[in-house]
Amino acid sequence: MRLVTYEQRLAQIMTVDDLDRQIINSIKYVKRIEAKIKKCDTEDCDESLKKMLIEAKSVVRKLKFNAFSIEQKLLYGNNVDANISGLR
Repeated sequence: MRLVTYEQRLAQIMTVDDLDRQIINSIKYVKRIEAKIKKCDTEDCDESLKKMLIEAKSVVRKLKFNAFSIEQKLLYGNNVDANISGLR
């Protein structure tokens, strides 16, 4: 399982609908990791998934925290890529 980072998700956002889709997908990703943790038998598997879960939740928080700013840049910004890349 490979973690999709905040920057990778941000790069896929070109419209407001994309933003909504990325937030939903990141939440689903967190739920999938949580389900895998419940099914995991070994401690090594459990620890690596817990680290991944922390990072995935961080991506969700960043997307939600910056959602309004990203939306404003998409709707009103002249240079969308330059404006979005400056976000946290």
